[in-house]
Amino acid sequence: MKIITDFDFIDSVKNVNEGLHPLKVIRNNKQRYIHLLPIYTIIALMVQKFSDIDVKEIIAFILRTYGIYISYEMLFDIIIKNFNPDKIDIYAAKAITNLKKLVVMLEEINVSTTYNMLLESELYAKEHSFDTEDRIIPAMVSKKYIYVPSYGYDGSEKTTSILQEHTIGTKVYILSQDEPDKQYRRVLSKSHI
Repeated sequence: MKIITDFDFIDSVKNVNEGLHPLKVIRNNKQRYIHLLPIYTIIALMVQKFSDIDVKEIIAFILRTYGIYISYEMLFDIIIKNFNPDKIDIYAAKAITNLKKLVVMLEEINVSTTYNMLLESELYAKEHSFDTEDRIIPAMVSKKYIYVPSYGYDGSEKTTSILQEHTIGTKVYILSQDEPDKQYRRVLSKSHI
């Protein structure tokens, strides 16, 4: 059995556990930054055509523009965080709501857990593949395997492996109980050279 969500499970856990920093802003607004990249590139190329700037200056222009944009977003988020009575940023507030909904949804696939246990979840394997079935253009599928602390049928604590499947470019995340086919263990080699 599978459940469908509209948010990335492991990113929500990171949003709650981490403080506000530039990488958190980028992670939560990556679609916006991807859409702005062609606009900034076109502006930089138009400036290059009518002036004497080289490629390094174009890259510096794009990075400066992104830096200014990220700074404004961080300033806006800090202001909102300070006015919030719980003193949490907007990304953490949204992630808390999503994780509390996920606790109820995980019951459908027989994973009994709590909100605080979800915060201890960790990503342990990641796979990427191309889906070519029923498509002209192949789609990239990301699979994340996550250890989730949960309760067994007898009430004892255990760890459950959750598979999160996501087709890149969509907002659909499919969660199910599964483990990767191959598990590798890191071992020191003992060679007698």
